[in-house]
Amino acid sequence: MNLVTDREWTDCCQCPLGSRTPTRVLHRFDPDPQRFTDCLFVGEGPGDMEDAFGIPFCGPAGRLLDRMIEIACSNLQRRPNLAWSNLVACKPQDRTGSRTRTPERIEVACCSTRLVDLVEALHPSMVLTLGRAPRQYMPAVLPLALRSATIIEHLVHPAAILRAGGCESPAWLDGVRTLNLLLWKSINETQRRRDFPTA
Repeated sequence: MNLVTDREWTDCCQCPLGSRTPTRVLHRFDPDPQRFTDCLFVGEGPGDMEDAFGIPFCGPAGRLLDRMIEIACSNLQRRPNLAWSNLVACKPQDRTGSRTRTPERIEVACCSTRLVDLVEALHPSMVLTLGRAPRQYMPAVLPLALRSATIIEHLVHPAAILRAGGCESPAWLDGVRTLNLLLWKSINETQRRRDFPTA
C-alpha cells in the first residue's frame, strides 16, 4: 500500500537527517491494509538494516518483534491487522556516522506531519510506542482529535530485549505477555468501532 502522501516525503530534507542518507523509511503494512488497522507500532528511527532496505523493523530487533507478535497472537480470536513506522523516517546517526542514536526533538518535530498523515490514513485503534522517545513524543505529535480517537500504549523496545538476552531473558516473556494483552485490547477496540461507528 502506498499512501498519497508518500511521495511528499521521499525527498524530504526538512531536517539535517535527510541530507545524510538517501533512504526514507516510511512504513510497512500487513497484507490487507484496506481493513481496519488494529495496531500501529511506532519506534524511534531506522537502524542500519532499515536504512539499507527502506523497510521499518527488518533488522534483528524487528525480527524479534515479529516473533513476539506471532506468539502473542496464538490465542487471539484473529490475527490483528498491523502497521509499522518510526518517529523519524531517516536514520538518526551520530556525527561520525558510526552509531545510530535517539532522534532529537527538532527532528521528531520535522517528521511529525508524516506521522499524523499516517495515523489519519490508517485510523489505527491503537498506537503502540516502542522505546522511550516514542513514548515521550507521540502524545505531543498527535493532535487532540486523534489522541481522543486512538488508544496510545507502550511496549519495551525489542532492541532492549535483545540486549537483555533475547528469547532467553525474563524481559522476553514479560514483553510477549504484555503484547498479547495489548493486541487483544486493540482487536476489541476495532470491533467496538465497527459495532458503534459514531461512538
